[in-house]
Amino acid sequence: MDVWQQHPDFRSFVDDKWKAMQVEGWAAYKCKQKLKLMKDECKRWNKEVFGNVETRWGILSKEIEELDIKSEEVELDENEVLFRRECFQEMWEILRKREAMWKQKSRNNWIRLGDANTAFFHRCVHARRAQNAISGILGEDGWVEEPSRVKEEAVRYFSQLFQNEQWKRPVLGGIHFNRISTAQREWLEWPFSVEEIEEGLQSCDGAKAPGPDGYNFNFIKFAWSTLKEDFVKFFCEFHQHGRLVKGLNSSFLALIPKKANPVHFKEYRPISLIGCLYKLLAKILANRLKLVMIDLISDSQSAFVGGRQLVDSVLILNEVVDEVKQRKQESFIFKADFEKAYDCVDWNFLDWMMEQMGFGVMWRKWIQECLSTTRISILINGSPTKEFSVGKGLRQGDPLSPLLFLLVGEGLCGMVRKAEAEGLFRGVKIGEEGWVNGAADILHCKIGTMPFIYLGLPVGGISGRKKFWVSVLDRFRNKLAAWKRSLLSFGGRITLLNSVLSALPIFYLSLFKIPNCVLGEMVKIQRDFFWGGTNLERKIAWVRWDHICVDKERGGLGVDDLKRRNWALLGKWWFRLRDGVGGLWKRVIWEKYYGGRQEGDITFFSSLRMSRVWKDIVGVGSGLERLSLMLGKGFKWEIGDGSRVAFWDAKWGGDKPLKDLFPRLYALSLNKEGMLKDMGFWKEGTWVWDCKWRRSCSGRVGEEEERFREIINRITVKENKDDSWRWAHSTIGVYSVKEAYAFLAPYDDLLAKKWVRIIWCKFAPSKVSVFGWRLFLDRLATKDNLFKRGIARLGGDVSCGVCGVGVDQVNHIFCECKGAWLVWMEVLRWWGLQGVLSNDIFDLAEFVTHGISGGRLADLGAFIFLIVAWFIWFRRNMQVFDTKLMSAELVLEYIQHKSFLWLKNKEKGSVFSYQEWVSSPMECREAIIQHRGNQKLYHMRQRDVG
Repeated sequence: MDVWQQHPDFRSFVDDKWKAMQVEGWAAYKCKQKLKLMKDECKRWNKEVFGNVETRWGILSKEIEELDIKSEEVELDENEVLFRRECFQEMWEILRKREAMWKQKSRNNWIRLGDANTAFFHRCVHARRAQNAISGILGEDGWVEEPSRVKEEAVRYFSQLFQNEQWKRPVLGGIHFNRISTAQREWLEWPFSVEEIEEGLQSCDGAKAPGPDGYNFNFIKFAWSTLKEDFVKFFCEFHQHGRLVKGLNSSFLALIPKKANPVHFKEYRPISLIGCLYKLLAKILANRLKLVMIDLISDSQSAFVGGRQLVDSVLILNEVVDEVKQRKQESFIFKADFEKAYDCVDWNFLDWMMEQMGFGVMWRKWIQECLSTTRISILINGSPTKEFSVGKGLRQGDPLSPLLFLLVGEGLCGMVRKAEAEGLFRGVKIGEEGWVNGAADILHCKIGTMPFIYLGLPVGGISGRKKFWVSVLDRFRNKLAAWKRSLLSFGGRITLLNSVLSALPIFYLSLFKIPNCVLGEMVKIQRDFFWGGTNLERKIAWVRWDHICVDKERGGLGVDDLKRRNWALLGKWWFRLRDGVGGLWKRVIWEKYYGGRQEGDITFFSSLRMSRVWKDIVGVGSGLERLSLMLGKGFKWEIGDGSRVAFWDAKWGGDKPLKDLFPRLYALSLNKEGMLKDMGFWKEGTWVWDCKWRRSCSGRVGEEEERFREIINRITVKENKDDSWRWAHSTIGVYSVKEAYAFLAPYDDLLAKKWVRIIWCKFAPSKVSVFGWRLFLDRLATKDNLFKRGIARLGGDVSCGVCGVGVDQVNHIFCECKGAWLVWMEVLRWWGLQGVLSNDIFDLAEFVTHGISGGRLADLGAFIFLIVAWFIWFRRNMQVFDTKLMSAELVLEYIQHKSFLWLKNKEKGSVFSYQEWVSSPMECREAIIQHRGNQKLYHMRQRDVG
C-alpha cells in the first residue's frame, strides 16, 4: 500500500530486508525472487508495525466517546484532557491512513489526499466491484454460475482465443515497406544505460493497478535507491542474453465489461495487469521504438506516432465526404473494423514485418522473447484462475503493444498501396440500392447511414446542430449520475470537473466547433453539478460561471472553460497547417482549398465550398491572428533558408505582406510568385539580395525601394535551416493548447493578488480554499445574501443567528460577532499575539496572516486564517441549524487538531508533535522554516554534484 511509505521506518525496513536477502541465480531470477520475498516481509510488517487501522480506529472512537460522556457530568482532570488530545492526534493520523488506503483502492487519481473523503472512496470501490463482478456466464453447455465453473469457462475461452492456429497463410511478396537506417538499427540494440532506465521508470504511472508481483510503480520509485543495483544487472543481462526467466512475464487478465449486463466473455475487454520488472523493460523498449516509428509508419496511420494525431484521420474522412457531397457524386465508404485486433496478432507475421523493415536480429529476438514468455491468469471477481501460456496476440496494458500493432497494420497499408498501383483497388460506381445489399451479403458486413462513427468521432454530420452532440451530452449526464456528489466537497467537485468531466468532450472539441446551444447545455450540467443542483431541485449559483472559469491566479477557481478550450484546440490545426511538418491530412487540405498557391501564402477566408469543419477551423485561426495583432504580437515567420516563405505574400517583414507595404515595387517585380530564397543568392557564405524589376526604380518608387531595402536587410537568412512558423505569445514560439488557452483568458482580475495568495496557500485543502474564495467574494449563504436573492422563507429576518445583535453578513459573522471575537482571541492567545481586531474581513485577514507568519512564512499565516474562518462558519451553522452551542475553547481544539493534520500532510519531513503544535506553535513555525532551508540546501548540493 502506498500509505506505508508515509511511515518513518518503512524506508529503512525495505533497505535492510532487501540487502539481507541471499538469492543465487541469474539477475532476472534474483530480482523476481527478492520481490516475492519482500512482499511477504511487507505483509508481516504491516501486521506487526503499521497496525490494523480499522480496529484501532474503533478503539479510539470508543475511548473518546466515553471521555465526552464523562465531561458532560464532571470536569475532566489534566491527565484526561491530555489523554483525549493524544487520542485525537492518533485518530487524525489513522484517518489520513484510511483515506489514503481507500483512495488507492478506488483508483480515483484525480482527487488529492488533502481533500479526501473515505466515504466517497468506499462507495467508489464498491461501485466498481459491483460493475465488474461476474455472477454468471454463458458457456458451451449453457448458463454457468458456480465460481469454479466460471473460472473453467474463462480459461477455456481465453486459452482458445490466444492459441495460434497453424494454417497456410498468403505471403506479402513484392510489397515495399519503409526501412530503418543502419544507424537506427544499431541504436535500438545499444546497451541500456542507468539514465535510460531511470527515465523509463519516471514515465511509468505509479498508481496503476499491480500485476501478479503485487507492486505498483510508486513502491519501485520509493525504493529505487535500494532496488537500483539489482534492476540494472537485470537489464545488462537481458541485453547480453535476451532471455526472461519463467514467471517474470506473468500477468493478470482483468475483464472490463464492454456493455451493460454482459453474458459472454466476448463482451468483456481483457486488460493485462503486468508485473513491474517486465513492464519497466517493455517501457524502455517502447521508448526506443517510438523514436523510429515516424520513419516506418505510413501517413495513413495517425495513432501513436510522434507529430500525428488520431483526429487527423477523422478530419481527412470528413473532408472527403464533404467533397463527395458537393460534387453530388454517388459513392460508398467501406469501413473495416478489426475485431479483437490485439488478440489475433500472429507473432511470426510480426517478426516477418520487422525483418522487412530492417530491424536487427537482436531486437527481433528481444521482442519474440517478450511475446513468447507471456503467461496469463484471469481475474474472476478478484480471484485468479490457473496460469496458462499463449501463442498469439498482444496484451492491452503492455507498453509495447500499440507500437507493435502499428507495424502489423503496415501489412494492410502495403497491400492497399500495391492493389492501387496495379489498378485492382479503385472507386466503384453505385447503381441500384439492391447492388449495395448484394455487396453487403458477399462481404458479410452491415449497411450504414450518415453520419457514422469513425475512431470515436462522427463523420458526415452537421456539427452546428444539437443532434450532432447528443452522445457527448448523454455521456456528460451519465458520468455525473455515477458520482456520489453529496460525498464530495467543493474542492473535490472542482477537481472532478477539470480532470474528468471537462475531459469527456475534448476529442470532439479537438475537431468540431461547439455551437452555442450545446455549450449552454454543457455549462448548465457543470454548474448544477458544482452547486449541487439536480433535475428536481435547483440550487443557488452563488458566483457567475464565467467567473468560476477565471484562472486561479486572477481570482477564479480555474474550472475549464469549454469555449476557450475549444478555440485553443482548433487553433492548433491552423498552426500545424503552416508549421512545416508534413502529413496526409495537410496534403488533403492543401490540395482541396489552397491548391496552386505557395506554401507561405495562406489567406484564411470562408467560402461556400469549404466544409463546415474546416470553415470553423479557419474562423478560429483568423480570429486568433486578429486578437494576437490587437495585443501587439502575432504569428510570423522565423526565416531560415527562405524555401517556405512567399517573398511578397507572406508576413515575414512586419505585420503586413510586402506587397501591401510596397505596392509600386510589387507591380514592378519580375517574380511575384517567388519564394524568399529566389530573391537572392549566397556568395562566400554571405546572403546577397537580388530583387529583379521590370525597369529601374526612380522618383517615388526609388524612395519606396530605399525603405524596402531597410526592411529586408534587417532579416538574416540562414543557410541549411528550415523556415519556421512562430507564435509570439508562446514562450518558445511554438503554438501549444495550454498557452493558447491562457492567452484567450479574460484580462480582468476578480481579486487582488494578495488575497489570491491567501486563498491558495500551500497548506490548505482545496475545500478550505474554495470556502476562502467565497468568503472574500462575499458569496457565502449568509441571511443577508439569501434575503438579497429573494429567499422568502427567511421572513425578512437577517439578524445574526449566534449573537442576535448584528446583521448576518460576512463582516459581522467573522469580525464583529461576539462568538467569532472569542474564537479569534483564543487563536491569538495560542500564538502569543496581541492586537485590535478589525471589523473588515480583508483587514483582519492581513493582520492575522502577517502576525502568524512574521513576514517569513506567509503560507502558514494564510492557512491559520482560513482554518479559523472555516470553523467560525462551522460553529455558526451548528448553532443556526442544529441549535448546538460550541465554546470558543472547543472550537480552538478543533482548529488545532485539523490544522495539525493538514499541515503535516502537506509539509512532509518537518518534525514536531501534536503536543508541540498545541503548546509552542511559533517554535513549530521555525521548525518548518528550518526544514525548508535544509531542503533547499540539499537540492543545491545535489545540483552542484550533478
